[in-house]
Amino acid sequence: MLTRLGLFDGRPESRRAALLDFCSEILGVARSRLGLAHDPLGAPLLLVDGAPGEWSVSSSSREDVCLFGLARSVRIGVDVEIVRPIEPPDVALHLRERTRLTGAPIDAFYELWTLKEAYVKALGVGFRRDLAQIEVLGAAPVLREFGRPVALADARLWRERVGAKTVMCAALTL
Repeated sequence: MLTRLGLFDGRPESRRAALLDFCSEILGVARSRLGLAHDPLGAPLLLVDGAPGEWSVSSSSREDVCLFGLARSVRIGVDVEIVRPIEPPDVALHLRERTRLTGAPIDAFYELWTLKEAYVKALGVGFRRDLAQIEVLGAAPVLREFGRPVALADARLWRERVGAKTVMCAALTL
C-alpha cells in the first residue's frame, strides 16, 4: 500500500491530474497510458491502456488537501479530514463508540471517522453501509461490522500537518 498526502488548488480536475501523476510515478508508466473510470457503484478504477488491471486506487480531499492511495491485488480505501472542532454525528457512530467519545478529544472522533470512511471506500460501497454498524476498536486499528471482525490486509492511521492545517489520515486494504 502506497500513499501520498499533499496540497492542490481545490479544483476536481487538478486532484484528478495529481492522482494520475502519483500513479504514473509509482508504477513507472507514462501518464498518457493511464486513465480513471468508475465501477457501477461509483468506486474509482485505475485504467492502464484503457483497461482495469491489478492496481486499486483511492483518493480523498478536503478543501485543498488530498490523500491518494494505490495498492496491488487488494482493494484500498483512504480518507483525509481536516481536524477542527465539531459535534460528532451520532449516525456515524456505533453505540459503544458514542460512549467512548464522551469527553474525549476531537482527534478520537476523527480517528474513528477516517477509518470508517476508508473502509467503506475499500469495499467500494461508500456510504451505502450503515456506519453505526461498523465499530473501530483500539489504535491497532481493528474493525468490526455487525459484531464480526473485519479482515484488514493492512491499515494505517496518522495525524499530520499540511501547511497550516492539521489532518487525520487513514489508509487500509482488504
